[in-house]
Amino acid sequence: YDVTAAFTHWGMYNIPANLTELPPGAGAPGGQYGAQIVNDFFGSVAEYDGPCPPANKEPYVHDYVFTVYALDIELKLPGSANFPASAETLYQALIEAGKTHHILATATLTGLYSTTPPAI
Repeated sequence: YDVTAAFTHWGMYNIPANLTELPPGAGAPGGQYGAQIVNDFFGSVAEYDGPCPPANKEPYVHDYVFTVYALDIELKLPGSANFPASAETLYQALIEAGKTHHILATATLTGLYSTTPPAI
């Protein structure tokens, strides 16, 4: 999630509990490591799209937050071919999981990225 631009780049859920890492390419469309949501890139494909803040536009550096939630249930997100699961439906499902005490743990990592070279 790009906090600076309020923009979702990726969401994956129902990752098997025995996975300890995701391999490169896990966010490709149709991946086998968990269900994915449609991101905010205005497409209809559920996939990972990496950081891409606009060059030479302030703020130059964007904060990207990756959060992992350990749950004791599988999430059931509403969706169909015409209305696939989105960041909002995943967010609402996580709120409900928290209210019903199904979130066991969380971890967050924040990375910074800019497409604008630093001034010399």
